[in-house]
Amino acid sequence: MGILCDSIPESVLNEEITQKDSISYVDFSEYVEASSNSKVSAHAILVVARKYANDTQPRITYDLVLKLCRYRLQKLNFDRYDELEKALSQCPAEEENLIDPADVYRVCVGVGLPLKNDLLTALIQKVPKPKGLVDYKSFVEELNSKEAAEESVPFIPDSRLTVPDGEESGWYGLRDFHCSPDSVQTVNIKRFTTDLLALKRAQAQSPKKLSPRKC
Repeated sequence: MGILCDSIPESVLNEEITQKDSISYVDFSEYVEASSNSKVSAHAILVVARKYANDTQPRITYDLVLKLCRYRLQKLNFDRYDELEKALSQCPAEEENLIDPADVYRVCVGVGLPLKNDLLTALIQKVPKPKGLVDYKSFVEELNSKEAAEESVPFIPDSRLTVPDGEESGWYGLRDFHCSPDSVQTVNIKRFTTDLLALKRAQAQSPKKLSPRKC
């Protein structure tokens, strides 16, 4: 923020655009560039924009992935859940109904569950796993639920759903911090101008350092 504090005059912090709560990244970039007379680099603007970006993407949780899967399956009128459960029941189980995640993936693909690979992988990565195994009966029951029929489902880019991390078989490692950061969509301009104004006033009140005298 230091370079912006020196480059943007206080007079422009009361312009009409700063009275809004949020503006697009394009508008924010143009505002900073014009206010600083192009003294601030595009990279510096992006760094600041990320700091004040509005969080527009939901966290990738099991509930969210499950909702996306239900929505997709209901939209395609998939109704072969009995066939799916029967195929899963043929997999070797270490305990009642608990099977290996890799077997769940293999059977879902074999049965023709109409989910994209990233979405199916994310579902199996996020599903609760007692002792590292999937309860296939609960898995099918939750997929077959009609709860998502009337709910709004957000758009999630496939790149955010699943990223392999090399841990164990890959079914245990999806983490939000492994996902590449999203591009900035909107910036909280009100918070930005408030912080910048406070910084400018703090600098104005602090005693200036005197240059050493030359003999």
